[in-house]
Amino acid sequence: MGRRAPYVNDRTYLVYAERDPNGELHDGICTSSRPVEFAGDDLQYLRRYFAGKTKGTIRGRVAASRDTSSLDFALEHGYAKTVDGARIVVRKGVQRWELKSDADGSYEITGLQAGEYSVSARHDDYEAGWAGDSIQVSSRGCSIQNIGLRAKNSVEGRVVDSEGLPVEKIEVRLLSADPKMANVRYSEWADHSGRFIFRWITPGTYRLAVNPDGISPRSPYPPSFYNNAADPELAEKLTIGPQTELSWLNLVLGKKQLTRRIAVQIYWPDRSPVANATIRCAPLGEEDSGQSELGATDQNGEAACEVLADRAYRVRLARLGYNGDPEPREATVAAGEAVARTTLIPSQRDFERRTASPKPSR
Repeated sequence: MGRRAPYVNDRTYLVYAERDPNGELHDGICTSSRPVEFAGDDLQYLRRYFAGKTKGTIRGRVAASRDTSSLDFALEHGYAKTVDGARIVVRKGVQRWELKSDADGSYEITGLQAGEYSVSARHDDYEAGWAGDSIQVSSRGCSIQNIGLRAKNSVEGRVVDSEGLPVEKIEVRLLSADPKMANVRYSEWADHSGRFIFRWITPGTYRLAVNPDGISPRSPYPPSFYNNAADPELAEKLTIGPQTELSWLNLVLGKKQLTRRIAVQIYWPDRSPVANATIRCAPLGEEDSGQSELGATDQNGEAACEVLADRAYRVRLARLGYNGDPEPREATVAAGEAVARTTLIPSQRDFERRTASPKPSR
């Protein structure tokens, strides 16, 4: 069920809990527990249920979704694009019911007998969608079934360098420009000719970019947005509808930055090599920026990080095998183009902890 759901004092929640084999109730971030101000439909149904006014019901919402496995999560957190006017078909054996989703993508059918049902949806602007496995409805119960539809749209183009030559094997990002859909982002890789294509995009407004979060050794180009902008606020926004097809969008990258290797040797105080240790190389002064690189030592105690040549790095011993966090050990490597070499030696305490013999059992 995942870790515990977060709750805030002085707020009222509708809690969905599951009973474990010991009979205890638990909830978590993967349940539908949420503040009551976001649970109006559920509360309305629960009041009807306990008043004895409910019948067998299937309800849910229809939304654009590239990956149906994350649809429920997107709807719960408010960044799914719902689809109105979708044609819903509910089946039970030879019986069939049809209805349409409303303005916020919702649908509901009630008065159903207990049994097994299937639900599907269609819309002219989208590929057909199914709810997946059949669902069970009890005589007075409610089954919630959301349905994802894939948009019939695409965005394609090419990544080139400042001389117009294709750049291969580089990640291209399509990022929502709508603050309400900030978590909607897609990623594709350019092929050997620099070409990329995005499909099944949730309709909305987007920015197209390479390295929007900054340059890295794995992608040593400065941030670049469509229409030759380096700043996301100056980038041209792309409006993408359910059937939009955009092509020949070139992303022109700036000058490729030089990279180099930092070779790290780790050995114990007795000069024996430390295998299976993890090192972290981060730009000096930016250790918490998320731009760090990881490396792991081999049987000879050797590891390496690929880094940008124009900046200094802090090399830190992050982990010693599976024995937990080691005592701090780090080194600073100046900027430069040549391969840099440095050595880290774990503390005597970590060495003794590793070599200590287990006490005999009694």
